[in-house]
Amino acid sequence: MATKKERIRRGASAIVFRMRKGQPEFLLLHRVKRWIGWEILKGGRIGRESPVSTLMRELKEEINAEKHMIGSIIPISSKMKFRTPPEYVKKYRYTRMEFQVFLVEYYGKVSIQNNDIKEHDGYRWASFKDSMKLLTYESSKKQLKLAYSLVKKGKF
Repeated sequence: MATKKERIRRGASAIVFRMRKGQPEFLLLHRVKRWIGWEILKGGRIGRESPVSTLMRELKEEINAEKHMIGSIIPISSKMKFRTPPEYVKKYRYTRMEFQVFLVEYYGKVSIQNNDIKEHDGYRWASFKDSMKLLTYESSKKQLKLAYSLVKKGKF
């Protein structure tokens, strides 16, 4: 029996962090579009955007990041992969997502107020331990663990 060919939507996601009193805090976004819970910043690419271009656009769109307030941007070797919900498959015909993950140090203010697409209704900076408790999906937790190990080793 033939199986349907999978269509993959590619994009970028970011573990955004800042240092406070010598400890990293991670940016979590409270999602309200299609599901409710805490997530890391992520988004699909448009056209033939590179992963870094997608990342920069998403940082601006989702948290109104100022380019000059972005410190290090480090690609994480692992990709974030997950299946798409049935309604998404029906509407967009993508069966799964695959995002390049980046570790991003950010010094600026966060604002979700000007986001045209109301994906998020809030955000918070959280410790690694609290972030692991709050994040909704295991795929996000896996990427956070990798990012945290890089931060603790000073690899940013």
